[in-house]
This record gives sequence, structure tokens and C-alpha cells, in this order.
Amino acid sequence: MAKNLAEKKKHLRQIHDLLYQVYGDCVCPLVHDSAFQLLAAVMLSAQCRDDRVNQVTEVLFAVA
Repeated sequence: MAKNLAEKKKHLRQIHDLLYQVYGDCVCPLVHDSAFQLLAAVMLSAQCRDDRVNQVTEVLFAVA
């Protein structure tokens, strides 16, 4: 386990590099203009597909 800040940063960089090797550049498929909209979209995405969430949030956030 990392003991100091420099070791923690090094450990986090190693994790980041490993995830990048496995997944590459990831782009969020959920359309959003703010952190709140992304949070709502993520909650909805647990219930249905991302393309459907984007359809619903487009209408939902246009009204708000």
C-alpha cells in the first residue's frame, strides 16, 4: 500500500495506464451539458439503454 503522496500518485498512474491499455480512450455515450444532467442520465441508464436515455433526457432537460 502506498505510504506517501508521491507513492500514491505513482500507484494511481499505474492503475490509469493499465486501464488505458485495456480500454483505450473512452467517450461517455450519454449526452449532457452539466454534471447534474450526467448524474440524472447515469441513474436512468441503469434502467435502460444509453440511446433511450439520450432520447428521454433531451426532452426532460429541454423542459427544465
